[in-house]
Amino acid sequence: MCGIFGFTLKDSAIEPERRAILAATLARLNDERGGDSWGVCRLESESPHVHRGLTTLADHVGVLLGSPRLFAHTRWATHGKVTIENAHPFAVNGIIGAHNGIVYNHYDLAKKYNRSYEVDSQHIFAHLSVGADMGEIEGYGAIEWVVVGKPEMYLCRLVEGELAIAGVGGDLDHPLGVVWSSDADHLEDAFAAAGLDWFPYQVRTGIVYEPRETGLFISGPKIEITKRKYVPIVKGAYSDDPNWQRYLRARYGEGTTRASSDSTATVESSRRPRKTKQTRRTTKWLRADEGAASDAIAEQITAERMQRIIDAKSPPVVTGDLVDVGGNRRL
Repeated sequence: MCGIFGFTLKDSAIEPERRAILAATLARLNDERGGDSWGVCRLESESPHVHRGLTTLADHVGVLLGSPRLFAHTRWATHGKVTIENAHPFAVNGIIGAHNGIVYNHYDLAKKYNRSYEVDSQHIFAHLSVGADMGEIEGYGAIEWVVVGKPEMYLCRLVEGELAIAGVGGDLDHPLGVVWSSDADHLEDAFAAAGLDWFPYQVRTGIVYEPRETGLFISGPKIEITKRKYVPIVKGAYSDDPNWQRYLRARYGEGTTRASSDSTATVESSRRPRKTKQTRRTTKWLRADEGAASDAIAEQITAERMQRIIDAKSPPVVTGDLVDVGGNRRL
């Protein structure tokens, strides 16, 4: 399981300190869903700038500062080695995108289309880039992407995916921007930590959304992939991929090394195990004086650490070029 998040904000509407706290909190919470690698796509003057690295994003949170429009990904590998080259986002035929979820028929698609992708998620953006039938893809999740040379960002919750989107500020008709994350609790905690008003948007499966400074808009036709057909059994294919084994063990229990439609086992949760919150807030509107960040966030985001974040002058230099695997164009 992975994590995705991002935002598009009115540049001068939110103080740098609040924006830094918002970004740092989202990074830390999504690291709980990742931890193997991370990637950030910053949109500056309609040109995407991608930064990627290994381990956790919270340790490189400076890459999230200075740009009011970006999306990010934290990877927990299921297909492919843990390398910078396999970190999301990927560039495929002019699309730069990240995916939280799994494509179960990864190997079948690779064989059918003669693709040599290590990571299953790349099939989604390959299909999108050429207008192929998205119903061929079996899996679940949520995606975020841009098209090189265009200013728009796009979001979509695929079948059985996890994606929460919120508007910034207290005015539904005139928001200060849009923020999203894999988990609604992430947004609640991040806005509380930053002391910002917010309101939730309804997110429907398959709808393509375009987040703008002025709100959330529907854009383009629905994206409908096929609901997963696989449930676990004990032995068989995929057993040579250690990350796939790790995923199945974490999700279904020890001894599981294959996914197959032959089993009658049921699937109850698609979420990677994470620490249970001691407190959960249920209010849809939060102000700085109506609730503080959870104890865990307050302990981790100390004043000293936040000052280092705010003082960061530029993103860290990350090795590993982003190569467009569709046309071999280096971005």
